[in-house]
Amino acid sequence: MVKEGQLIAEIDSATQQADVAQAEANLMAARADLMNSEAVLANAEKSLARTRKLAEKDLIAKADVDTEEKTYLTSKAQVASSRARIAQYQATLNKTKINLGYTRIYSPVDGVVVAKNVEKGQTVAASYQTPSIAEIAKDLSQMQVEVNVDEADIGGVREGQKATFTVDAHPNDPFDGLVTQVRLSPKTTDNVVTYVVIVKVSNNKELLMPGMTANVSLIVEERKDVVVVPNSAFRFKPSDPSANSGQPGVPRMGGQTIAEVKAPAVYMLDKKAPVRVEVKRGITDGQNTEIISGISEGSEVITGIIVPNGAK
Repeated sequence: MVKEGQLIAEIDSATQQADVAQAEANLMAARADLMNSEAVLANAEKSLARTRKLAEKDLIAKADVDTEEKTYLTSKAQVASSRARIAQYQATLNKTKINLGYTRIYSPVDGVVVAKNVEKGQTVAASYQTPSIAEIAKDLSQMQVEVNVDEADIGGVREGQKATFTVDAHPNDPFDGLVTQVRLSPKTTDNVVTYVVIVKVSNNKELLMPGMTANVSLIVEERKDVVVVPNSAFRFKPSDPSANSGQPGVPRMGGQTIAEVKAPAVYMLDKKAPVRVEVKRGITDGQNTEIISGISEGSEVITGIIVPNGAK
């Protein structure tokens, strides 16, 4: 665990400290030059004033005044140049101090160190990319799962849908999540196109860890308080051909009655004989199917026949 602002790494700062010392020395020299330039300017200003008074009394030539004015202006420019150098050296000093500060790495957040990417004494300087010192997870109580969804299935995925998943470390502990993002950028691997779906999950029990592999099921549609039957009920066909219809005289087509071709049906027992009942189906999860109409709750449907041992 680390706290925000806690020192987590330090880089050898000998070079940066030397740069700071050099910048401080240059700044001190520039300030000394400024003091000298200001003294020269003050002397030139006084000399110019005396020369002008003498010129007013015609005691010196006009050329002497021009010379003193030139000396004064040169001294004034030198002062301005010295002040500019001070500003330049001050900026350099600030930059070297910033670089020195970069040699101490502090945690930007409260969190958990999940990876340490360097060891003591390792060179971390890089010319083309910033080296990664460590990876810190800010809050492991809220995590996300990156799900690769095939392009054939992505059309049914929307933000806000529910998801369930398991991880190999806890195969008997299913986790519930929520789809928070469906990324539009495709990923192509071996000519298979997938899209990344982000599922947010609560990790209050701290069972999940970064990098785990998840087996995810996305709930694209959900029904509550409905009649369902096992899918095996739709595959059942009685061995007695006369029971296939339940409606005498219905013509047959390719081994099936026209009614079977037109609508799905299940079989129910009526006087110990299977009777075909047409139903309207809803959604399915691959094991059970929703029944919209045709049979009611509590109805018993035939899913198969168990032949007792020894029976023919």
